[in-house]
Amino acid sequence: MIGAYYYNDQPAFGAPVNYTNPAAFANCRGTLNAGSVAVDWQFAKKYVAYAGVMWSQISGGLANGFLNRASIAPTIGLRFRF
Repeated sequence: MIGAYYYNDQPAFGAPVNYTNPAAFANCRGTLNAGSVAVDWQFAKKYVAYAGVMWSQISGGLANGFLNRASIAPTIGLRFRF
């Protein structure tokens, strides 16, 4: 089992702007928060099954241009090694 947490903080940069709606300008301060978890299971000599999910949320200037500010990305698969 694997887990991770990611955080990114973007400071304000460039020319000053009206910060009443920070997501309207890419040069405003913004943050990214994300977390993920994955499970990897070798159930036979050459087969591995895996599943995972990642959640992410952005705000402020990092959210500029995004319609959805939060998302969940699941994955599942099977791997065969030659």
